[in-house]
Amino acid sequence: MRIFFFWLFLFLLLSVTILNGCGLKNQCACKPVLFPYSGYDYKAKSQKLSGLYSQKIHNVVDLHGVKVPIPNGWRFKKDNHAPALKIFKNKKHFFLLSFYEDSPTPSGKDKNFKMIGCKNFVPEIDKEKSTKELYTDLFFFTEADLSESSSFWQYYILWFKTEFFRNAVRLDHYTGKSIEAFRRSFDEKIKPTKYKVTVEMAIFPNKITPHYLTLISEIKDDAFFDDFLEMLDATNSQ
Repeated sequence: MRIFFFWLFLFLLLSVTILNGCGLKNQCACKPVLFPYSGYDYKAKSQKLSGLYSQKIHNVVDLHGVKVPIPNGWRFKKDNHAPALKIFKNKKHFFLLSFYEDSPTPSGKDKNFKMIGCKNFVPEIDKEKSTKELYTDLFFFTEADLSESSSFWQYYILWFKTEFFRNAVRLDHYTGKSIEAFRRSFDEKIKPTKYKVTVEMAIFPNKITPHYLTLISEIKDDAFFDDFLEMLDATNSQ
């Protein structure tokens, strides 16, 4: 009987040791729960900018070191309270271009973020991720890319997709000689917002990266924005 309890105690002790080591060090006993959501597989369509554009340039304005082309027939107004440009044709046709400094992710508030299904699966990131790295992973990392050794960051990206791409109907990625851009397109009928935003972009000009520009607009004209990115890329390649 003593031998039985000895081996039972040894087995339990060994089991606890293995589980603790696995959960705290390698996290092999933990696998965060991902609820069914099609957005985990959202992936952007990539295209290269040619540098060719159909719009004529009326003027070029500097926005924090970036040359912003103003199409012919359009005007611009600088914001006195923020590094931003309102580029407009009339009251209904306008878009806002703003400058932002890089904000590494995850921020301090994410340090206490926990994954459902694995209490020990805590943020362990080798280095802070830049805004550009965040956008790259959001637009290209999918659930199919997960592996047995996937990190907290990769699960965080999948979780964030569920919010970031809510109501998005199109994702695009552009690369040119002088810029890289990530675009979300929305159906204003289903996107609950005060403003009927149909296009949101994060634009990373080589001149200011890791800082970046954002573009938001209510205009429903894909061809116009494709052309604007071509102009922006060509203007800043000179």
